[in-house]
Amino acid sequence: FKDSNQERHRRHHWPSSWVERAEGRPCVSVVLHEGMHHQVKRMLGACNGCVLELHREAIGPLRLSALDPPLPEGCARPPSKEELRTILEMLPEARDAKARSPRVHERMHAKRERRVAQEMK
Repeated sequence: FKDSNQERHRRHHWPSSWVERAEGRPCVSVVLHEGMHHQVKRMLGACNGCVLELHREAIGPLRLSALDPPLPEGCARPPSKEELRTILEMLPEARDAKARSPRVHERMHAKRERRVAQEMK
């Protein structure tokens, strides 16, 4: 960036960790506490950036780099009992249907009934 306005824009909008890749393209490291609906792509797009590759390094305390044996890129495996317990502990009780208030439950039920009625027409 050549002038101070562009430099201020970069400092304000772009994440601070940059790593230069072999292809010469910048690589950005972003940490989200809760990312939803292509959030990283939208964030970088708002700054005229584009996402060519996106890699998830961790989910909560579970880090891909800590897997033993390492998992080959593009592969998957079921979580261990300990990993599953960790994942379930991360879920807020509010997402559990039992924890929903009766009012929320009634609204959801009414919405479902309206949708079914429209599908029947």
